[in-house]
Amino acid sequence: FNSQGWPVIAPLRYAPISLAQPAVTADVSAADVAGAYKIVNHAKDISATIKASINIRLNADGSLTDASGGAISNWFHRGNNLIEFSMSGVGPFYGVLSRQWNPNANRFVVTFSGLTNQGVAVWGIRTGD
Repeated sequence: FNSQGWPVIAPLRYAPISLAQPAVTADVSAADVAGAYKIVNHAKDISATIKASINIRLNADGSLTDASGGAISNWFHRGNNLIEFSMSGVGPFYGVLSRQWNPNANRFVVTFSGLTNQGVAVWGIRTGD
């Protein structure tokens, strides 16, 4: 559940974090969040249409930039695996951070799922440092 009390759906399938090698913790700190991500903005759609992902970076200084390095917004780690951010005038997104198994990377990665108060949903999957 996000900080507003709404359930959000994780972007990747469940895998028990206890299987992670090397071992990782379920807690995601602010330092763990910084890095490159692919995100999917689902908007408010309920459809079978596949949404294209875009590349963003959550920088250690709290800024959120696009693939070209252009500033989009800021992000905030709110403790207890919660994150808050806006993008391109949409938001704030109230999100939940987690570590999930990424079969493409063959490892556990930081992910987030967020929702605005207007019902716009977004997923993010960490792709690198």
